[in-house]
Amino acid sequence: MQKNGHKVLITGGGRGIGRALTTRFIDAGNDVIVIGRSQPADLPTGAIFIACDLNDRVARDDLIEQVKSAHRDLSVLINNAGLQHEGNFARDWHYDDYASEMETNMDAMIHLCDGLFPLLEAAPQAAIVNVSSALAIQPKQDAPIYCATKAFVRSFTKTLRYQLEGSSIRVFDLVPPLVDTDMTRGRGTGKISPEDLATIFWKAWLANREDIYVGKAGLLNMINRLSPRLASRIVRHG
Repeated sequence: MQKNGHKVLITGGGRGIGRALTTRFIDAGNDVIVIGRSQPADLPTGAIFIACDLNDRVARDDLIEQVKSAHRDLSVLINNAGLQHEGNFARDWHYDDYASEMETNMDAMIHLCDGLFPLLEAAPQAAIVNVSSALAIQPKQDAPIYCATKAFVRSFTKTLRYQLEGSSIRVFDLVPPLVDTDMTRGRGTGKISPEDLATIFWKAWLANREDIYVGKAGLLNMINRLSPRLASRIVRHG
């Protein structure tokens, strides 16, 4: 992929992984649209902010129409926003909790891919980047819905890549390990920083490497190929 000259839309681009990617693209000479529920006080300089609750289908429709009207030169869509609830499916949470997780992690991704596809298709060089997770390779026991949604993201991304072969749109799967973000606060050890993740992503982006395994996610993928049972034991209580 070319280094600059893109207009990029990043969901959840105001913090964590999304913010690090926003900064990386801006620093390289790209225009970035950040999507979030509310504008962060420290929005990266040069970013364009559009408020949208990705759990709300009507709000997503409005977002798509706004982008089509004001940003017809969009060439990169990064579906980064995600929710994770931890707990026991039978006792700790209820459907409304899980529904928001599924809406953000799956429905919003598909809705934006579909709604913004005409803009991407018209760009001379375009990309869709879907952020999955190492937990799509093997799930952990206390995040049943999150893990399932990220497995969905990986499958959808791969089949979308098949369908767009030969087109001007490249489809990337960004597979992070445990990253030090607000979502993972108080969970686990040995986390990678969002900035280090963005550095690894950027090298893969420039090299057109469409499956981007970051840090320990790559190691887990290799272990899973050799011994799925061992990979499952490693991740289950993670």
